[in-house]
Amino acid sequence: MCKLEIRFDVINPVTDNKKPHYDTNRNLFLFPVDINYRYYVEVRNIDENTGEYRYYLLLSKIKFSEHCRLCEVNMYKMCKIHPRGDFKEYVIQECEERGNVDMSKVDANSDYDIWLVD
Repeated sequence: MCKLEIRFDVINPVTDNKKPHYDTNRNLFLFPVDINYRYYVEVRNIDENTGEYRYYLLLSKIKFSEHCRLCEVNMYKMCKIHPRGDFKEYVIQECEERGNVDMSKVDANSDYDIWLVD
């Protein structure tokens, strides 16, 4: 006998405040880090396989570009930034759909660390 499988989508996900999330009341994107970053730059590129944009944050202790903006790491090791433009829209959309976004450190050089926001 064939068993019918029913799938559901969560429509109001719960946000975990210890993971990367967007605080709509304060217009802040917060995410855990292990370094006291001071500057960030929002960047994106196109994934050649899917044709969709992938969003990244370049985080650093030093001002490495004229496009750097200030960020703050609080005593709970949560980095706080005020996202803008396409990056802000992406983070808000993903947090509304999933509750949180995922972030992973993908590369580093002498000036900054590269974090994928997925």
